Amino acid sequence: MVGDLPSGLPHLALPKLDLAVLQELAPGALAIVLVGYAEALGGANAAAMQAGGDIDPNQELIAHGPANILSGLFGGFLVVGSLSKTSVAMAAGARTQLANLVAAIFCFLTLVLLTPLFRGMPHPALAAIVIAAMLHLSNLGYLRDLLARDRSEFAIAAIVIAGELTLGVLHGIALGVALSLLMLIYRTSHPQGAVLGQLPGEEAYRDVRLHPEARTFSGLLIWRPGGDLFFASIGRLDEELKAALTASNPPAQNVLLDAESVNFIDISACDALLNSIKQLKSQGITFAFARVRDEVREQMRFGGIEAVVGSANFHERVTDGVRAWQHLKRPMLCP
Repeated sequence: MVGDLPSGLPHLALPKLDLAVLQELAPGALAIVLVGYAEALGGANAAAMQAGGDIDPNQELIAHGPANILSGLFGGFLVVGSLSKTSVAMAAGARTQLANLVAAIFCFLTLVLLTPLFRGMPHPALAAIVIAAMLHLSNLGYLRDLLARDRSEFAIAAIVIAGELTLGVLHGIALGVALSLLMLIYRTSHPQGAVLGQLPGEEAYRDVRLHPEARTFSGLLIWRPGGDLFFASIGRLDEELKAALTASNPPAQNVLLDAESVNFIDISACDALLNSIKQLKSQGITFAFARVRDEVREQMRFGGIEAVVGSANFHERVTDGVRAWQHLKRPMLCP
């Protein structure tokens, strides 16, 4: 049974700022905040997916800050959004934040007037209420869609669910965060470059692996890096470019790099790219760029790439780069 519950409103109690106590409480407090924020954001995302609309995680944190400060000053629990409360509110027809104001008023009346009514309530009844509320937000169909769309993300979801059931909520969340960070590091350090070809009758250039009908040009390799160029990705991109050159048939003597996907290049990547360009030039392979963003080109200018390649070999469109290559090639074909 629940038993006697204290009634009335809590009293203001200023905390004792004891450094030793704070150091002892900090790890547990951080864990509680992590679990609470993860649950709050999960509930908000689930509600947004079902009811529509957007959420702002930063705004959620801004709201949690002062609410938890006030709760702490009055000896209250951690203030976060709750999956079960969100589910109950949605099932009851809540559509706006006015539902929270109504809930706050009823909580106030319960604390002041109604606590004796809960004395004989069994704990399993409270558990059943929470379980029934959580079932409203469960969505097994989403896991099936996740499996069909991306097996790696489904694997992360399955591991986190198993971790929470076996290791506990906190360890399961920590496991999910660690796996997500590892996946992020892997994907950013293993970008997928692509050899491009021109679609028949169009100016568009697409990945030849996905568009076998795309036309390539004998002697010219049009290559697109898979993302930003920085210290963790430039080695992989350099390997892919050289592999594409080796696989080209007949061997390409000209490289046109489509830099549309490159929003950022750091100093390490700039130096490595300059070294690769010099190596290719020593083998008789020319290099040109297309669709380079202003910030990226500025870094290439400072890094010496523009001086080696030549400003005339920076083109606004891939088509311009192809035409410039064809113009240079035409005199060599004439008797």
